[in-house]
Amino acid sequence: MMIENIRPMADEVASLMAARFGGMRRGQQADLDSMMRRRGGALPRRLRREARIMVQADRMADQPRLARQVDFARFERAHKALTGYLRPLGQGM
Repeated sequence: MMIENIRPMADEVASLMAARFGGMRRGQQADLDSMMRRRGGALPRRLRREARIMVQADRMADQPRLARQVDFARFERAHKALTGYLRPLGQGM
């Protein structure tokens, strides 16, 4: 996994949250940080923790020196857990 993959993965989770819980106007794209502030309470506690890990990694990815400190394995596990929960039933990968 590369540093460039962090932002698209975080945006994917944000769009899934917006589709499932609402909170965005039609035609707008939210980032994960704003979706966590708006609708983060709708997630189960365990997944809120995973989402906070993703938000922190997304913030760190903006700065190259900090981006090297991101735990990519932990980030991928958080992404997998959140997308697994937020995807509609019956939809594959």
